Amino acid sequence: MGHYEMDDAMCRYLAANAPAIVVNVDCLLAPQHPFPAPPKQAYEVVRWVAAHGADHGWDGSRLGVGGQSAGGGLAASAARQA
Repeated sequence: MGHYEMDDAMCRYLAANAPAIVVNVDCLLAPQHPFPAPPKQAYEVVRWVAAHGADHGWDGSRLGVGGQSAGGGLAASAARQA
């Protein structure tokens, strides 16, 4: 559906119960942002999280990337690009 609010409850649950920092990102959608904009954005978010972790109190060298539906594909794409 393309709205980060849809995953908000799950992300909050993970943040409260897992020893991890959770970043929930609103991704770019077609047709306003055609391919390859969404996978590029996903990679840039991962890159930013890795580079700025220390600024925010997390270890940017230890990342897990995930998503549901199309977000899973974007997560896989970002991981492959990294």
